[in-house]
Amino acid sequence: VKLNSSSGLLFYVAGERGSSMALFVSNGRFVFLVEVGRRRLRIRSKDKYRDRRWHTVFFSRDQSRAQLVIDGLRAQGAAVATTGLFVAQTPLYVGGLPAGKAKAHIPAASASSFDGCLRNLQLDGRPLGPPSRTFGVTPCYEGALESGVFFTADGGSIALADAVMTEQDLEVTLEVRPRSASGLIFHIGTRRSHHLLLYMEETKVTVRAGAGADEFSASVTCPALCDGQWHTIAVTKWKNVIQVDVDAEGNHTVGPSQPPAPSTRATFSLGGLPETDKASTGLLLPPLPHYVGCVRSLQINQRHVDLPRAGTARGSVGLKGCPVL
Repeated sequence: VKLNSSSGLLFYVAGERGSSMALFVSNGRFVFLVEVGRRRLRIRSKDKYRDRRWHTVFFSRDQSRAQLVIDGLRAQGAAVATTGLFVAQTPLYVGGLPAGKAKAHIPAASASSFDGCLRNLQLDGRPLGPPSRTFGVTPCYEGALESGVFFTADGGSIALADAVMTEQDLEVTLEVRPRSASGLIFHIGTRRSHHLLLYMEETKVTVRAGAGADEFSASVTCPALCDGQWHTIAVTKWKNVIQVDVDAEGNHTVGPSQPPAPSTRATFSLGGLPETDKASTGLLLPPLPHYVGCVRSLQINQRHVDLPRAGTARGSVGLKGCPVL
């Protein structure tokens, strides 16, 4: 474990009849909390470990005993005043918990997501396999970060629910620094259809609107954007006209006239689409990979969007910043 903050949840698993085990950080100290029946045991390290160095943490409960060992030194061992078995129930949570899952006796600051790095996770002496689901988890970076959000090669997205009205004029601007030449930058749509999407294919950036026979698009051909530099992209839609601008280059297309239609709220998905959303929208032709790289300075209709706070991250998305190149 390498801590980048003084509080956060490292591990949590619930058992039968309200029992649980949790390892978290509180004020820089490791805390192992065991609850079986109405009995509760808290083991806390004497030293603080917010030094941004790697530490080996071992914690266990064996029938009536629990222990916490850090870097080979036992922080504390104690007896649990019960011999009842702890039967773990999946899932096991590593690095954070969904809202409302944590027990009330875990401090609020410690129940939040862990900020730092984890490696070599083992359960009962065996390496833990790949997670079934991830939320906002990124590879561990040793270097500096700058402002923005980072979409890794493992795939991820940020969803802004009900962020756009489909039948109204729209203006979206953002800065991108891709690490891959192709990918879906954003998608705007409802569960029944897609409304607007922006994607890269090698040296071409395309915005696409409508669906089926009413679909139309505009593209800009430019040098590959994955050159380590930030690039500004602007997408504008006025009724049946769409325009895309990439840095100093731009292009627009006039699509088929559309009869008036009721406006509905649509979700703005940045960086890709989860598999469930791909199926529900009947997307995408051609199939598009997820976006890999950094995004910052997103504005929708000239309003800045604070992505870490406003959006819901799925998959491997770094909300703390972008690795400096």
